[in-house]
Amino acid sequence: MAKCTIPKKENQKLVTCVHCNTKFIDKRTMAKCTIPKKGNQKLVTCVHCDTKFIDKRTLDNHVLMKHPNFADGITRKIYECTECSYKTVFKDRFFIHRQTHSECKDNPCIHCSATFSCKLYLDEHLVRKHPNFTKTFHRKIYECSVCIFRTVLKTSFSRHMSKHNASGPIIQCDHCTVTFSSKRSLDDHIVRKHPNFTKTINREIYECRECKFRTVLKNNFSTHLSIHNIAFAPSECKDIVCNHCHATFSHKRSLDDHIVKKHPNFVHSVARKVLQCQKCTYKTVKKSMLLRHRSTHREQSSKYS
Repeated sequence: MAKCTIPKKENQKLVTCVHCNTKFIDKRTMAKCTIPKKGNQKLVTCVHCDTKFIDKRTLDNHVLMKHPNFADGITRKIYECTECSYKTVFKDRFFIHRQTHSECKDNPCIHCSATFSCKLYLDEHLVRKHPNFTKTFHRKIYECSVCIFRTVLKTSFSRHMSKHNASGPIIQCDHCTVTFSSKRSLDDHIVRKHPNFTKTINREIYECRECKFRTVLKNNFSTHLSIHNIAFAPSECKDIVCNHCHATFSHKRSLDDHIVKKHPNFVHSVARKVLQCQKCTYKTVKKSMLLRHRSTHREQSSKYS
């Protein structure tokens, strides 16, 4: 049977297929269900992974793509692409795939060897990979007020902003009307938009040596350095030594998490909030680590249900 798709949120409702009772995260995913619509139709089972299909042809294509080492057992004709490693037993799919290689790409990037099928995608490439050459743009560039994300695609910008608008605590900037869901995002906003007030920020600020770019987000700093063709070196960060052992860390947050896990008797020295699992003794100062840990309890409960 098709694999059940786990919902992104605990309270998210699942969509159940009326033909096989398999649960999916949405109707679009349910449409990919391989179970036949007729209840009396026999299924063909893959001997390598127990996945079921409506006919032998679909099974052969599955074996060809997922289990290529057993493709010798396929008796029907196999269509192989001469441009790449794509293979299929469906003639119509093969012709559709070939069109991807013959697609007209007459919009080359003058700064690298990339080519694009339309001017829109070329402009998007310039914004992402060559931001120093976007001054001559006539197209509107959408810029995020929270981070350094920029795009010419309105749909991509809306999708990105939804990440910042996720449910959570709302923190307003004291110097403007912009709000944020985390203190970290607020600090990065102050560094970039209100540099005269950075003295109030306690976390580490990454500064570029080639330009005036500054941020408190390590990932954004690494992305920015790629513009100058500079690799981010963790050694540039200050080494913070644990007072209870010889371990060193590049961030105070990582040190605090280390103390919580390895030196629980000294948790009182940790200033930030300590998050604890309600089902076991697991503790951490990182919210992402706690959410990942909670998923292990859901997996264990599903095994015994």
